Amino acid sequence: MSILIRDMDMPANCAECRLMADGWCYSIGLEQREKISTVNRPTWCPLIPVPPHGRLIDADAFSSEMKERQTAAIKWMRESVQDHDAFIRAEATVAFLSEVKLTLDKMPTIIPADKEAEA
Repeated sequence: MSILIRDMDMPANCAECRLMADGWCYSIGLEQREKISTVNRPTWCPLIPVPPHGRLIDADAFSSEMKERQTAAIKWMRESVQDHDAFIRAEATVAFLSEVKLTLDKMPTIIPADKEAEA
């Protein structure tokens, strides 16, 4: 699980970080007295920048929902072979849902999936 701290700028180094106090890095709970950097953020720093963005959604859940709707539309299309108008509508729906899925796949990732969610 991760958190987002609104309106917190990415610190350039440990000395500027609001999560560092008295030599302790409270982002990971380790005492880093000797390793506090006043020049750069250390490689072990867990903070990641969040670029400007619009509304964030669970794209994997959206993709799964579109796949279910596409499957239902394909079934509708197969069942509509005798009804030309229904078949055309079902075929257009399948094409539209395919375009939605392709468009979603091209969208940039703002925050990568949690490792637990990927497994």
